[in-house]
Amino acid sequence: MVAAPPLGLLRAISDRALGVPDALSVVAVDDLPFSSIIRPSLTVVMQPSAAIAQAAVSGLLGRIGDRAPADGTKAVVLEPRLAVRDSTAAPRRQPPKR
Repeated sequence: MVAAPPLGLLRAISDRALGVPDALSVVAVDDLPFSSIIRPSLTVVMQPSAAIAQAAVSGLLGRIGDRAPADGTKAVVLEPRLAVRDSTAAPRRQPPKR
């Protein structure tokens, strides 16, 4: 678990008297245990960790059992989920430039 980047970013934004999500939105990768309890709660891209592990083990066992594709590669596509929370907002409309 790497908590420093999103926490450091939120701190830097706060130190500059900017607001999240008023001035900018923040999105983190991986749903860390604190993501939903800090303020503002973090919007996160949730990786399918169990499916990643299962695909890795399956691929490894396939290579060990000589069931790997001829070129040694196999494409695996896994869908992440987006948990939208308080750290993101729609872009503010900018007034037209004169």
